Amino acid sequence: LSDSRNHGLNFCQGTVSEMFKQPGKAMIPVIEEFASTGRIFMVHFRNIRGGYLDFQETFPDEGDVDMFEAIKAYQRGGYAGPLCPDHVPMSELDEGRERFMAFALGYTRGLLHAAGIR
Repeated sequence: LSDSRNHGLNFCQGTVSEMFKQPGKAMIPVIEEFASTGRIFMVHFRNIRGGYLDFQETFPDEGDVDMFEAIKAYQRGGYAGPLCPDHVPMSELDEGRERFMAFALGYTRGLLHAAGIR
């Protein structure tokens, strides 16, 4: 990135997780490091199970990354911008994904509240 404060990124936590063989161990320091740069403009909050070249998307509470620790890592790094649940798994039980997204949003809000973020 250039030195301009106008250059930043949409930090897709799920996509970054997919780059590691063990995202459950790797992601918390990565999140904190990126957050500390002040260059994250938005977070797509998503979890996965597995890792590099062998992963599956999960609901936020089912993957390998501790999502509460992720919230705290963003906070420690100084990130205070938008954080939105990313896409959720597909299922015949909720073809439009409305209920699954509602769950992901509620779970994310619960984590934010537990971390003292309102």
